[in-house]
Amino acid sequence: MRENRKSRITSARLPSVHDIFWAAKSGDIELIEKCYKSSNISEIQANDRFDRRGFAPLHYAAQQNETDMIHYLLKNKADVNIRGYDDLTPLHVAAKYNSLSAVRVLLDNGAEADARDIDDSIPLHEAVKMGNLKVCKEFLNRQPSLINVTNKDLQTPLHIACLRGKIGVCQLLVNKIVSTSSELLKTAIDGCMPIHYAAEQGNVQIIETLLDAGSAQGINFDKQLQSTDKEGRTVLYRAVQGGKKSSVLACLEHVQDISAVKMDGMTVLHEAASGGFADITDILLKHGVSINAQDELGKTALHAACGYGHIKVIKALLDGGADMRLADSRRRTPLLFAIENGQLDVIKFLLKQIPKVDCVDVQDKNGLHIAASHGYIRVLTYLIMKGARSHVNNKDVFGRTPIHYAADEGYTQIVDILFSNGGDLNYSDIDTNTPLHLACKKGEFSCVKLICDKSLAQLNMYGERSRTPLHLATINNHANIVEYLLQRGADINKRDGSYFTSLDIAIDRGYIEVAEVLLSNRANVNLTNSNQDTPLHIAARKGDIKTLELLLHKGGEIFALNKDNMTCLDLAIDNANKDVALLLVNQKGARSILMRTDSKGWTVMQRLVQKLPEVAKAIMDQCVEYSGRDRIAYEYKMKCDFTFIDPGPDFEENHTIEIRNKMVIPNHNALQTMKRFKRGELLNHQLSKVLLDSKWRSFGSYFYYANLAIYMIFLALLSYFVVDVRSSSYNSTLVRAFYPKVAPTTDPPVHVTEWSNPITTINTTWPSIFTTEVTEDTIDEDDIIKKKPINYAIQILVIIFVSVNLSKEAYQVFHKGLRYFRSGTNYIELCMYGFSLFLMIRPGRSPDAMQWICGSLAIWLAWVNILLFFERISSLGIYVIMLKTVLYTFLKVMFIVIIFIVAFAFVFIILAENEDVYGSFSLSCIKVLNMMVGEIDYNDIFVPAITNKTIPYPYNYMTMITLIVFMFLMPILLTNLMIGLAIGDIDQIQKSANLRRLANQVDFLDDLERSIPAYLRKKFHKSMAIRYINSLPYKLYSLIYGDVTDNNESSLEPNDEQFRKVFTELDSHQHQMKNLSLQVDKVLKLLSDRKCDKEHDSLLESLQTPI
Repeated sequence: MRENRKSRITSARLPSVHDIFWAAKSGDIELIEKCYKSSNISEIQANDRFDRRGFAPLHYAAQQNETDMIHYLLKNKADVNIRGYDDLTPLHVAAKYNSLSAVRVLLDNGAEADARDIDDSIPLHEAVKMGNLKVCKEFLNRQPSLINVTNKDLQTPLHIACLRGKIGVCQLLVNKIVSTSSELLKTAIDGCMPIHYAAEQGNVQIIETLLDAGSAQGINFDKQLQSTDKEGRTVLYRAVQGGKKSSVLACLEHVQDISAVKMDGMTVLHEAASGGFADITDILLKHGVSINAQDELGKTALHAACGYGHIKVIKALLDGGADMRLADSRRRTPLLFAIENGQLDVIKFLLKQIPKVDCVDVQDKNGLHIAASHGYIRVLTYLIMKGARSHVNNKDVFGRTPIHYAADEGYTQIVDILFSNGGDLNYSDIDTNTPLHLACKKGEFSCVKLICDKSLAQLNMYGERSRTPLHLATINNHANIVEYLLQRGADINKRDGSYFTSLDIAIDRGYIEVAEVLLSNRANVNLTNSNQDTPLHIAARKGDIKTLELLLHKGGEIFALNKDNMTCLDLAIDNANKDVALLLVNQKGARSILMRTDSKGWTVMQRLVQKLPEVAKAIMDQCVEYSGRDRIAYEYKMKCDFTFIDPGPDFEENHTIEIRNKMVIPNHNALQTMKRFKRGELLNHQLSKVLLDSKWRSFGSYFYYANLAIYMIFLALLSYFVVDVRSSSYNSTLVRAFYPKVAPTTDPPVHVTEWSNPITTINTTWPSIFTTEVTEDTIDEDDIIKKKPINYAIQILVIIFVSVNLSKEAYQVFHKGLRYFRSGTNYIELCMYGFSLFLMIRPGRSPDAMQWICGSLAIWLAWVNILLFFERISSLGIYVIMLKTVLYTFLKVMFIVIIFIVAFAFVFIILAENEDVYGSFSLSCIKVLNMMVGEIDYNDIFVPAITNKTIPYPYNYMTMITLIVFMFLMPILLTNLMIGLAIGDIDQIQKSANLRRLANQVDFLDDLERSIPAYLRKKFHKSMAIRYINSLPYKLYSLIYGDVTDNNESSLEPNDEQFRKVFTELDSHQHQMKNLSLQVDKVLKLLSDRKCDKEHDSLLESLQTPI
């Protein structure tokens, strides 16, 4: 048959890798040779390939004891120690399958006898497990030390042999241990010695062999038999545990003391009783074991037998004198222990011995308590029949009767039995809970129904924490029980000890189904608890949107205040529950709760801006209404309600707050809150912009243009003074340059007449000029002021203007406090006013040099400051703010620029010291800065200096290198870097500038409004505004100040269209990928099944069809 199988394999086809495994299993040398010689199989594939079992060819050859095949594979470089599944080597496999010849060949060819598998087992362990005696002898003869090698569980070969009951192998190993003087009493990981395993398996012959071997090594019997494992079990204990009578008898022949106990106090008798070994129990009792010995829990062997229902053992123990009344540490007798474990037959037997059912445990629980708590119907019925009916209402230490426990566990039938036998349903435990309370708490509907059918007296009784059954059913989310209790008449609005109604509890815990049941049964939705919270308050605090919707639908009042004077909306804001707040602000009548303030003076809108800007935006959207059918019609208008974002001065006066014992009028302007918390989207909202525009039209523009006009007058006067006085001083200097100085004298004036012809002609033409008397007094610059009184008047007017404005700045410091110093504009104005005052400080006299220096700064700052005025005009202000943004960005990188300027300045001082432009550090820095902007002056400075050797060798080379590095680094890289950083993303800067302009406008208008008298504020205040956005006046106004009605909604539409296109394209790609996956699956199926060519061709045709 084997030859026929070989012949089928060695057919006229190329051998495959699978044939190698077949050859190894069958020992077919001819086939394996063909495989090795085949061109499509490499040597590595032949020797080291594994099959699905994780075995190599050498494993199979070892398993089948094919020595010739093993020789052939090893000859062809197969790894003798190759590891397969679970790290098994061929030697492991040969040892396991008793392939002695294979073992010898493998060992002769270098196989490791101590090689370990995944469980740290060596080949000898495998041979011992299977009882392969000859293989074991072969290993031990070759390497005796293997007898002490342990596996992962620290088991030696002898442990394994005893555990498996391999007698012949045990004798071999014991003889080898004795002959080699190895350790016989080695312990495994659980502390067991080989004799423990032998005793548990009941191998008396092995036990005797081990005892004799121990004697040969000087170890007496008692030492071996009294040794314990890690749980304190002796050899006798393990023999009893295994239920092996022969082992027990063998141990008892040599053991003197059988009273040894396990670590938990259990004796051998406990173990025998637990296992139900009646014959062993008899033997132990005959050998004098203590019959009433107790373990750590106080249980005797009788307790154990009763708990497991071993009647024969119980009889043996009782016959031996066991005490039925002896209780354990819980004061439970064997009878109670049997009841606890539901052993009815044992109960019957014990009650025949002592018909007494009134015993109780340490908690005063009798048999009925125990049976009821475990649901033992038959046990309970039998106990009642045997006289326990009189104890049916007995209470334990918790004040509970058996009915309490049955109701608590939902044992309806037991409740019915107890009630039928006199059980009282109205008894309360120490927590004042009746059985109905416990049944409702656990959600046992059938039990609740039974109790209510029997008695409704408990329906509204208070239990623990003054809770009724309805409260407990609600707390535990038992909607069906809640509904049933309400149908039977439970008080729906009754409060518990925390002053909560059932509806409060359901809302607080988020039990919407229970809440629906309560509300459908007319629970009062507006009752308040001890904090005066209504259910709406509780739901808003929890953020439960579904429960809130239910309460609102059932008539919940959103205006109710709790003891902290907070509405449900206030609680939603404090807890940042956005969805809840959105729902509340959209309710009818929400306007009244939006017009409230808290103890800190914040309006609801201000708090929404701070914590829930999305909700604030929703409210602002509602405050903007459009009317008119045609959007392009003239009468199409936009109506804006400012009530929520700017309640006005009357509202603020009526809602003053006390700060440091002083009544203060708070600022309820929500625009300031938007600015403070950087809510750009809200600040850029239509409503905000229209409000700013309305304030601007009402009073802001008048004050602004009046201030601008006054400032323009100041600027004109200052500019005129500077130009006029400096030009007059310049003409005086020319006179001093053309005329020699003549000392003052008492003689008549000297006339200069002896001039050349041209001058004479001039003298004749303009005699008043060239006949003027030239003295020191003639060119006194103070005459410039005196001869033009207008300049003197300008000095006085500028001093007055500056003084008034400095007073204004002082008032602003007092009014704003530290906020004043956070604005850079204020520093510019202070410096401008200071320098202007210093310039004019001597009225009637021309400024000196220091004053003119300050004057130059003053006139520069004055013209720069006018740019800041234009920030208020939207069409110009955005560009001013953009310029400031770019300037701030530039100043951030100036430190780096200065370092490079200083570095190159020092370099050029050293290399070009003879050049005037680099003569000093200051001049060198200025020149480097000039070079940075492109004025390198290469032909004018460096070429002549190097040619004339003003910059000599080797400085000239270093100078050129430094100049090249400078040109790449400063004008190209660094300049472009600063431009890039300064300009950056223009669109982003523009958006930021627009928001900053709005923020500045908020500050300007709010400060201005609060600086004017209260009656003017009230006069200027407007609670609403209407804009006819298609009217010509509005369009003209928008050209200057911008369109405040633009909401930029249309800009989103193209993006939406793009997203739709993208998703459509993605769906198309997904469909194509699905089709492609199906085609690939067809190809794989064809290749795996090796179908015929016709099918292959048809598949190729299908693949050619487009996807």
